[in-house]
Formats: sequence, C-alpha cells, structure tokens
Amino acid sequence: SLSSMRLSLGYLEELLTIKKSNLVSAINEVYKRYEGVGDLYEKNVEAGAGANGWTAMLVTDGDKTQAQINSFQTKTLEDFGAVNGQDSSAAIQAAFDWSAQNGGALIKGKQGSTYIIDVANYPTESNIFKLNGSINFDGQLCTFKIKNGFGDYHALIARQSGDVRIKNLIIDENTLNNPLTLAQSNDKNFRSTMFLWGAKNDNTCEIENITFKDWCGIWQITTNNFSRGFIKNCKLFASTASVTWIDRTSMYVGIHGAEISGNRFDGMGNDIATTVIESHASGQIIKDNYAIGYRNSMYLVNDPLDTLSLSYQDVVVRDNKFINTAKGICFWNTFASRDIKNVKVFNNTVRLNSHLSASKFIYPTQFGIGTLYGGWENTKFEDIKINDNDIEFILNSDDAANDSTVSHGIQLNNFLDGKGYYARNVEIKNN
Repeated sequence: SLSSMRLSLGYLEELLTIKKSNLVSAINEVYKRYEGVGDLYEKNVEAGAGANGWTAMLVTDGDKTQAQINSFQTKTLEDFGAVNGQDSSAAIQAAFDWSAQNGGALIKGKQGSTYIIDVANYPTESNIFKLNGSINFDGQLCTFKIKNGFGDYHALIARQSGDVRIKNLIIDENTLNNPLTLAQSNDKNFRSTMFLWGAKNDNTCEIENITFKDWCGIWQITTNNFSRGFIKNCKLFASTASVTWIDRTSMYVGIHGAEISGNRFDGMGNDIATTVIESHASGQIIKDNYAIGYRNSMYLVNDPLDTLSLSYQDVVVRDNKFINTAKGICFWNTFASRDIKNVKVFNNTVRLNSHLSASKFIYPTQFGIGTLYGGWENTKFEDIKINDNDIEFILNSDDAANDSTVSHGIQLNNFLDGKGYYARNVEIKNN
C-alpha cells in the first residue's frame, strides 16, 4: 500500500542520515518488497478487479488468486459453531458456503460427533443443505442425523453448481422417528439424500465411504451431468419400516467415466428397495459391488443427458454380486436414436429369488441378464459381451403354483417392436 511504501521511504531517509554505507542494502530492501507491484496491479485489472476493491479472485501470489490459496486451507464444522448432539444446521450450511466461496477449501467434521439437523420452519419442497459452488467435505466419520419429527423434504444435500467431494460421513435419516408421510403421487418431497444434479458436463463428483444408516425416500445418491469422478465404498441400508413409493433407486449415476466400486447395499427385502444402481453415462467401470434384497439390481441406461458421447458406450460391469433379486443386470435402451455399444458384462453373480427375503413373495418375472423395455426407434445394440457370469435360481414353494412366475437366465429381446432396432456383434460365452 502507499502508506507502507511511505514508511519504507522514511526508513530509507533515516538510514541516509545515520550511515551512508547502508544505502545500497536499504534500496535493495525497498525494491524487493515492492518488486512486481505494477505487474500485480495489471493482472488484477485483467481479472476484472479494477477499483472495486478486494475479492477472492484477485491475484496475490505469482499467478495464484486468493481463492486458489484459500483452497489449501482447512476448517472444521466446529469453527462455524457445530456442536455434538445439538442442532448444527446453520453451522453446516455456513461451512459449505465458506468452502464454495474459497474454491473448494476443505471442511472436516469431528469423528464420533453427531450433528442434529433441525431447521426451524423448514419449507417443504426444498433442500436442506445447498452446495452453491465447489465443496470439499471430509466428515471424519461424523453423523448427520435428522431430528425426530422433522417432516418431509426434497433433499438433504443438493448441488447447485461446482465440484463435489464428500467422504467419510454417516447419514441417519431417522425414519423410525420421522417416517415418510407423502402419498405416492407426490414427487416433490421425496427425500433424496444426496441430490447432486448439474446443468452441464464439466465438473467432478467424488463420493467415498458414505454410510446411509436408515433411509426410506426415493433416491440416496443421485448424480448427473458430471464429466469425471467416482462413487466408492459406500454402505446403504434400507429402513425396516415398510413404505410404499413409486420410484426408488439407491444409486443413480450420471458421472461420465466414473468408477462405481466397493459399495454395499442391503434392501432387507423391503418394498422400498427397488433398484440398486442405475448407470446413466458412458465410460463407467462398475465393479466389486454387493447388493442383497432388491427387486432390480442394475440398469444400464442410454441416457441422452450424457452429452460427452453420442451413445451409451464403453462400459464395463464386472465382479459384482446381486443376491435375492428379481432382475439382475438390465440393458435399458429407453431413449430413441441412442445406441448401446461396446459394453462388457463378465464375472458377475446374480441369484434370482422371487421372495427377495425369506418370507415375502415380491416379484414373479425374473431374469439374470437381459433387455428391459428394449427397442425404441432407431436404437442399436452392438458389440456386447456377456461372458463368465453365474446366474442362480432359487425355487420357492409358491413359485410352482404361480403360473405368472417366469425365470430366464439371459434374455435379449425387442418386446416393444421398435422401428429400426437391431442387435449386432453380441457374444455370450461361458455363463
């Protein structure tokens, strides 16, 4: 600043009167202190700062902005007022806002702490925590717990923009003390736990080691329009309370090129456990996942929202285990004029069981690997490999008496008779 420069010049004058031999070192000190001030000013003008004062986008160190420097900082939820065992809703939102304002700076929870979510006069049909920019949160195995009698909501964590990095968090939606009350026709307050939906494919989404302790809404992890990322080592447990709903998918993944691996799902044979994973983007590797007690295990969807590819393509599904399910791995070419190409399905285990759990007869029509709603217009199904999978059938006593029970190991068909639909280069070996 000009004031500090005047002080330095005054210091230089003082040196001149005391000892002339210090002149050179004093000049060098002043020069080094203010070297590059002009260049820094030009950089900030180019960045749009002008005379508008300080912003986090100003260049402060070399070519780095203050926002980039801040991204190396770390704060805790406690720094924003979060307290174990008490309502910490405002503190959590403030922490997320700070992370977003500082380019995705790291926020940490405290291991073993339980932060209660209790928002007074919470508006329905809305989101509890909003991610308004890139955030980076390491929960350190803390817990976010919905309070008793909180009521229905749209989403616990909702992305508005930016990158998302969340790991090491336990989420307890407390359904025993906050049961879902909405009617089937209501699709607004459906309790999506993490609704990470973006506008375009240009961001990163990394979700790791999240435990969904108790849920009974529609979707637990919902992602779309990300260009890179992963979902790894998460655990999802359905509520023991029976809830009727229209559409329930535990993991909806629209991350282009994502690795979806090491996740564990327990539907407990409950009606709310409809689908384990929906893959909605190309380039994904789906491996080493385990699920039990879900009606449908996996949908591979030719979704046009993945604008980074013209087809649903280059996907690998391997070494997954789906136990007590009615439908295993489903090719779901539900959109017209969008092909499913170059998909490899191998070394998976599918155990078909119409009961899903020990005592409940749920679903009469079953298949291990197959097409679902296949055959929309101008859809191609080509370069598909289905090899080395194990498909097991469990026959229950009431299956034989139920004429509608149909089980197929592998069924690839076009039962909607779409125009221009065809399959080419399909390999089925060693199953």
